[in-house]
Amino acid sequence: PVKAVRLEAVNVLSAFTERLNESMKSRFDAVLNEYLLVQKNLSHRPEGYLNRGIILAQTGKQQEAEQLYLKGIALFPKFIPFYANLADLYRSLNNEAMAKAYIDRGLQLQPGNADLHYALGLWYIRKSDEVNGMAELKKAAALNPSGAAVVYGYSVGLFSTGKPKEAVTVLENYLSKYGNDPLILEGLIAVYQDLKQPEKAMHYADIRKKVYGY
Repeated sequence: PVKAVRLEAVNVLSAFTERLNESMKSRFDAVLNEYLLVQKNLSHRPEGYLNRGIILAQTGKQQEAEQLYLKGIALFPKFIPFYANLADLYRSLNNEAMAKAYIDRGLQLQPGNADLHYALGLWYIRKSDEVNGMAELKKAAALNPSGAAVVYGYSVGLFSTGKPKEAVTVLENYLSKYGNDPLILEGLIAVYQDLKQPEKAMHYADIRKKVYGY
């Protein structure tokens, strides 16, 4: 009966709608419409467009999401999340030129934005330019050192380019400064398993079990 719970459930389930059975899908669609109406009533704020775009993109309605992001930019051109989300949307549509264009536009407005540097790093890596890609991922991690997803992504880049020990250092430095995070722990478990150090891998697996229960 609590609307906030329903709306949060939509956020959580939106990436997994293909797994829902018919009954659950029908219920999800009803609450999705409720969520979109709530966000539409926030159209005086950029989040009203952003949140609708995110949920529509996640549920396979990319064209509708694109239009909401573009309208949001027209109304709130300095709201940086629009640029990052548009870039990700175009990436998912294999339109790398447009993805790069919106990353660049966002960085012109906010050169120190970690999410955009991270997106740019991944763009370079998709283009097989590891040098520029890793430079951008490193910059993103430096700009947002407490961002677990950014730091994890940088560590994956290090690991993938043959630097597993450096990846471990990045991940362990995160834990020492900011405490436990499931994504960071997952990274350490995987890297130590690859390094054939099962004791270290088990150490971090035990921490994950104790703190997060799995």
